Amino acid sequence: MKIITLFTLCALSVLNAYSAESQRLSIGHYEGTNDSGENVYDASALNMSPVAWTHVQSGSQTIYDALELGEMQKSEITSVRFKFYHGGYAAFSDYTTRLRVYLQELDVNEFQKNDSGDYLWFNVDEKSPNADIEWEWTFDDIMASEGYDREIVLPLSVPYTYTGKHLLVTVAQDNAEGVYLEGFTTMFYWCDTKPMYCTAVFGSDRGIGLFDAMNTNPVIYQSNSLMMKNAPAISFEYTPSESSSVSAEKADVYKVVGKADAATVYLNEPAAVKVYNMAGQLFYSGNMSAGNHDIELTKGIYVISVGTDMSKVVVR
Repeated sequence: MKIITLFTLCALSVLNAYSAESQRLSIGHYEGTNDSGENVYDASALNMSPVAWTHVQSGSQTIYDALELGEMQKSEITSVRFKFYHGGYAAFSDYTTRLRVYLQELDVNEFQKNDSGDYLWFNVDEKSPNADIEWEWTFDDIMASEGYDREIVLPLSVPYTYTGKHLLVTVAQDNAEGVYLEGFTTMFYWCDTKPMYCTAVFGSDRGIGLFDAMNTNPVIYQSNSLMMKNAPAISFEYTPSESSSVSAEKADVYKVVGKADAATVYLNEPAAVKVYNMAGQLFYSGNMSAGNHDIELTKGIYVISVGTDMSKVVVR
């Protein structure tokens, strides 16, 4: 039985005094392999997220739910990573592209609509990217081996302080020309399908970039864009801040424990308790008195909120 709680993670960072070590939080199948073919999204052209290599300009916006990011609350994000698998040969020359990443917190966890019912891009300040790099994909890299996993690492120019809301990740890609992919398979690792649209994708070969498209027409569904209920797997490198240690003080107030077919909530004082699955669906909501309370749950990973604090728990 393995329990991963927000206050436990924060307590560990406090033990390191004022020099908290960098940590990683990976969402979706980022840490998986492609042995079974279940951990990657097999797609091409506009279905490819966060970027579509075959287009000269491409990009995406993806919403990651706050429930997936709880352990990073009040921490500083220092880099963002995406992972993809390639299964064959590709471009016949080295490939360099410009990648920009923008992080922005939201009060909502889904794309919004206008009065006509059209889904809209979120407004993002193009001039203020959190990361702006040239990423090189060399011929030697591509030909090195078949079945090769590769990471795109995007260090942030300034650490981003994550406050705990839903996180919008916008990626913009610009290149002199699209990469030639005949006989080549590129598949980004992905997150399990969600009940709502969580990703919007853009691609163009006409000199129109992601921000050009968004500023010209904020409606997503155009000839060069589409929406998906899949999100690219992502990995954040972050440094817990000293202020995040406040959650460690809650250890004497409550505790959550996962076990077979249930989660137990131990409370030293009355509290409002909610239980969500990793897709953000509410499984339980109620006010509990002080004492021990069992909540019957099927096998899986859940987020349990006690008051304003959140903990992740594994039910076996």
